[in-house]
Amino acid sequence: MTSDTLVSEPGPVTSVTVLSYLPNFISIQYKPPEDCIAPYRVCTTNLVTTVQTCSTTSANIYNATGLFSCTTYNIGIARLGSYIDSPMMAFNMTTPAIADPVTDFQVTPFNQTQHRAHWTPSSTTNCILNYLICDINLLTGDQICVEDYTTSIESSEYIFSDLHSCTDYNFTVASMIGVHESEVSHFTSRTTVGGLSLNNLRVSSASSTSLVVQWETHESLTRCSDYSLSVCSTNIATGVQQCGLSLSGNQWQPTGLDPCSLYAVTPTITVEGQTSPLSNLNAVTASSDNTMITSAQVVNVNTSELSISWVPVYPGSPCALGYQVCWGITGVTSPTCRTDVSRDVTEFTVTGLQSGTSYDLQVMALFEGNQVSQPFSLVGTTAGLQSGTSYDLQVMALFEGNQVSQPFSLVGTTAGAAQVIAGYVMISAILLSFIR
Repeated sequence: MTSDTLVSEPGPVTSVTVLSYLPNFISIQYKPPEDCIAPYRVCTTNLVTTVQTCSTTSANIYNATGLFSCTTYNIGIARLGSYIDSPMMAFNMTTPAIADPVTDFQVTPFNQTQHRAHWTPSSTTNCILNYLICDINLLTGDQICVEDYTTSIESSEYIFSDLHSCTDYNFTVASMIGVHESEVSHFTSRTTVGGLSLNNLRVSSASSTSLVVQWETHESLTRCSDYSLSVCSTNIATGVQQCGLSLSGNQWQPTGLDPCSLYAVTPTITVEGQTSPLSNLNAVTASSDNTMITSAQVVNVNTSELSISWVPVYPGSPCALGYQVCWGITGVTSPTCRTDVSRDVTEFTVTGLQSGTSYDLQVMALFEGNQVSQPFSLVGTTAGLQSGTSYDLQVMALFEGNQVSQPFSLVGTTAGAAQVIAGYVMISAILLSFIR
């Protein structure tokens, strides 16, 4: 070299080749533009943290180590001169992704049909991180996976839903960075007895002292190798309970029940030490005979109304739909009936009656299919008009559609006792004079 060459600016590096490219390591080779040995300065700058590392070397190969995956670095190379360095050749490179497995992976019951998975994420936090999460039914081999599931680094959890009860599952999770998948983390667990049920729980028949309870076994029960089914019937009025324990098959018949009574039918299941109540229903026993009314009496009377009260054989008459009350003028008219009397009442008032008139009254329980119980019959008489009393009277014409004319109003007074006697004497005198 000449003395002029030593003080001049060295030529820049013009050719760079990447020899190796790893998540934490980059190796490059560079070639000077002229055949001259000269030292080089190579600087690596993390563009995320702006931390820069520089080294001086005479070799034309440089290894950048201790890098972070998924991170962009600026790499600059300059030839060093005695007084002046060459212009720096710089370029950017991003380290590739590496998916590390999660740690502390566990799965625990969340509720009756769900399990919660939680884990500690991998240390690779610079990359866009997804997870591949799967549950594998070890009984059937069925596998359900959720791909590209994203979650925050802080929470790192997932809820597995719609799991079969009493079933062994292999739960898995793997970190995903692009197409790169980490080693899979596993957790095997048996699901609980949640979601168990009986299909079509019903009362197929009822007598006055028994019920026939039937059901179909849901497939959720068949997966549980050891379970116990119990069904209880509870009289809602008295609280008396009767239970069938460790039942098999699809039917149970409690006996010795009270007639015409409301019962709550409640099944429960015990699996692996856990007891779960199932959906229940209400059922009613039939009456012991056709008698539903113990007694009845007229409790209120006026000139146009009769009120009757009755005592049912069975309080509340739960086996009846309601009551039917009928009335008609004694020996004259066919009865008029009301069929919408609630079974919760034990009194009814008949209105629009004639004064001073006797009526035949009947009250009976009403069942499905328009069937009725044995009627309880009695007679009631409306009050007559009082003597010596003034009454407001109206006369009007009646048209079709229950339309009426303008009423003509007047006042009438019934005769008193003295007037009746005087009238009788007067009529008698007239009759005597006529006879003579």
